[in-house]
Amino acid sequence: MLDGTKPRGLHLFRLAEDPSVLVIDKSVKTALKKHRPEAGWGIVFEELDAA
Repeated sequence: MLDGTKPRGLHLFRLAEDPSVLVIDKSVKTALKKHRPEAGWGIVFEELDAA
């Protein structure tokens, strides 16, 4: 679970514990899906819980 106060308004960030994970907010997710190329981005969206 993520601490929802930590991002401080950032739209995306990497987890220090696992730099391969990029956390994005809904606005970035919407933009990526809207502009998705035919072959895709090669990424997987996964919902995270934030407290």
